[in-house]
Amino acid sequence: MKYRVHKSEDGHRVAILGNGGDFVASFVKGKWIAELPFDAHELEDLLLVTDQKEAESFYKRAKAALERKAAIA
Repeated sequence: MKYRVHKSEDGHRVAILGNGGDFVASFVKGKWIAELPFDAHELEDLLLVTDQKEAESFYKRAKAALERKAAIA
């Protein structure tokens, strides 16, 4: 996997970190953003997504959402 995906138990908060820092995304308050707004304590509470299909699904949704935002800006 070229990235690590972490999520809250309820799936309402997600953090994606690309290896080497080439991609960063978070899902918070119903939106994807290109940063990590979580403090160290919050990150510790997020669970590593080990299912590759689930992780890839989060990654693809984040990438698509951020690309749409970049095209609008």
